[in-house]
Amino acid sequence: MEYKINVGKIIFALTITALCQPLGAYGVPIAHDLYSLGKILALIYATYLILTKRVRLDRFIVSVLALLTFLLVPTFVNSGDIRVWFMQFYLYGSTCIILQFWIRKDMHYTVKCIASVLSMILLVNLITFFQNGIDYAENSEASISYLIGIRTRIGDIAYLAYAVSLFGLLISKRKKLQLYVPISIFSSLYFIIINRVSTSLLCTVVFAIVIILSLKFVKVIKRSIFIVFLGSILTSVLIIFTKIQNKFSWLIEDILHESLTLNGRTFIWDSVLAQMPGYWGIGHGLGVEKSFNILIGYTTGTHNQFMDILFNGGIIGLALFINMVYAAITKLQNTTEKMAISILSSAIVAYSISMISEVMSSSVYFYILLTLCANAQYIKRNTK
Repeated sequence: MEYKINVGKIIFALTITALCQPLGAYGVPIAHDLYSLGKILALIYATYLILTKRVRLDRFIVSVLALLTFLLVPTFVNSGDIRVWFMQFYLYGSTCIILQFWIRKDMHYTVKCIASVLSMILLVNLITFFQNGIDYAENSEASISYLIGIRTRIGDIAYLAYAVSLFGLLISKRKKLQLYVPISIFSSLYFIIINRVSTSLLCTVVFAIVIILSLKFVKVIKRSIFIVFLGSILTSVLIIFTKIQNKFSWLIEDILHESLTLNGRTFIWDSVLAQMPGYWGIGHGLGVEKSFNILIGYTTGTHNQFMDILFNGGIIGLALFINMVYAAITKLQNTTEKMAISILSSAIVAYSISMISEVMSSSVYFYILLTLCANAQYIKRNTK
């Protein structure tokens, strides 16, 4: 039997692997160099797809490029690091362009490839966790490193891995369980539970609940996705600007035994707001020095999706970000495949909840999810 080498599929597999580089791989010189070469290949490939008009600049792609292009303005005006801007521009832009092309060309291969890459990242991350858990058992938690970089970043990959794994089952040409499904789910859940990543555990439960509810109320879920996303913005506003969580001290402190500062995050958000006067319009830009007070020190992370966008791109940047998400969700709402709506809606809800305490758009996984949503009409369930 002769096997034909499909160069296009090989290029896609290499580029999607490079684009999904986990944070921990940046600390391994050889691995980082290989990933960097793959990202250069991705940039060339995405440019080729645009120039040859193999990818149409539809509303979603335009909304992504609009946001990324706009961020150059505050970065240039406020003397930010142009290299940081360019890295985000080509990384996220290339991801959406390449993925959209392959989703429409070969949905089955695309989903299978992404699911396989994510499952391997999660599995190796779990192995890394076991090794460091033994080596550094008596040291501080800060000494422990993971392939994903920081334990709280597990949600970035996990929610997407849940979705693409279930997609693999939905559109698989085979009727047996694909190996990446149990690997992704077990590796994510075990890591989340052992490391007590409460937000990711909550979002995992919500992910499952939304899928179950959507089996009965898919039309309601479909109409509510963007409302849930806007709800996460409203919740952030109420917490950050009005400290509404203080009115629920009986629940947060007495029952949940958590701090009203949300583990110091309220101090960070107050510090971010203190640096916004004069920058509300277009923000500070990318690559500028960040230093936010956390009472016992300083951090460079905003720990809230909308505060991060507001700091980087101001009100205009936040509006463009909302428009990008809306462009993807409206495409999802127009698909007729109910299970596609259920799976992707669950992932959007999980990401939206996480946005209240984390920055989800700082990784390529969020853009992969949005691209899947924007091209959901090309997802077809295998009925053979």
